[in-house]
Amino acid sequence: MEPTVYDVLTWADDVNLSIAQVQKAYDWRIAQRAAFANAVLTAIFAFLSSAVIETYKETLRIPHFWTLVAIGTVVYFGIYLFFRWEIRRLRQEFLALYTLLLDIQ
Repeated sequence: MEPTVYDVLTWADDVNLSIAQVQKAYDWRIAQRAAFANAVLTAIFAFLSSAVIETYKETLRIPHFWTLVAIGTVVYFGIYLFFRWEIRRLRQEFLALYTLLLDIQ
């Protein structure tokens, strides 16, 4: 059975709507992860600056203080790198899906 012109137009409109929805969904997911990555980067800066201030004021006398600060910084930086990797993966996934939808159209 041959599709009618109306069926073809409806299908093309649905594909365009799907492309727009996919783009919106991936933009939202990437924006959320980028915002969290930036928040983690800000937390790293705040963590390090407070450690420097407390050391300068000599208010904390914790043994191995800078070791703990280094461990905390490495953990924060690991979280930041994970979210940057996740953003890159989402962009590649979106590009593949978007290309597929354009080829289908």
